[in-house]
Amino acid sequence: MSTFLEELAKWATGTRQTTKPRRKETMAVFLAVRQDVKEAIAAG
Repeated sequence: MSTFLEELAKWATGTRQTTKPRRKETMAVFLAVRQDVKEAIAAG
């Protein structure tokens, strides 16, 4: 079973967007994974 972060990495590297992501979309994605980012930074 893969972790959420592994699934996110697969999605991020596998998805090709035809248009530039908008700031709101980018912020929404970041806010959705903000706690995971904090935990990853704290873990080193």
